[in-house]
Amino acid sequence: MSRFSLLFVFLFFLASSASAAIVNIEYTGLIYNTTGDGLGYQNGDSITGSYVIDTSKAEGKSVDTSTEVWYYGSVDSGLLQSNFASPTAPGYIDYVRAHNGSAGINDVILLDKVLGAFDPIDFSLKTLGIRFEFDGLDWISDLSLNNINLVSDQHSFSSGGFFRFNTNNWFIIDSASFSIDSVRISSIPDSLAVSVPEPTPLVLLSVAFAGLVIRRRFI
Repeated sequence: MSRFSLLFVFLFFLASSASAAIVNIEYTGLIYNTTGDGLGYQNGDSITGSYVIDTSKAEGKSVDTSTEVWYYGSVDSGLLQSNFASPTAPGYIDYVRAHNGSAGINDVILLDKVLGAFDPIDFSLKTLGIRFEFDGLDWISDLSLNNINLVSDQHSFSSGGFFRFNTNNWFIIDSASFSIDSVRISSIPDSLAVSVPEPTPLVLLSVAFAGLVIRRRFI
């Protein structure tokens, strides 16, 4: 195999690995407001959460511009995984919304995840929405979400909430809103990752090229 061919294989692997990101998020927060039954939370309760975003599992993009992207996937697609229970009812969508603000200001990641299926008694739906924004920090390098490495206790603009809606009129029945006290966001795969992009096509391709090399040398 020529040096040019080896370079082509290397560039192919490099491009393939850079086309998607696995983003790990861990955060701690504090419940500051509840309505209804608060979904089991009370004001002042501490909360710990975690997410893994795997953009290779996205089923599409509903918005894709030079400064903003909305990845989406079904709740069982693997796009957005968390330490919260996933619903059993089909048809709901997980969203990962990233906005790269101008001049490195107001970079934002928004996550929307369905947490519970319809309740057959009150026809309600539970969701989780969470937002990470750090005023003045240029922490999103590109909209593929690669190369993020952020540890912060700056919790301005960072918040989330659990909500249960009546799906007849989308009125909030119960809710628990929380502020973010500390957060770690990294797109460098590590021990926190629970999924990785499927390697099988790349493995098969490398095996095929290895076979060609052996054939040229020994036949």
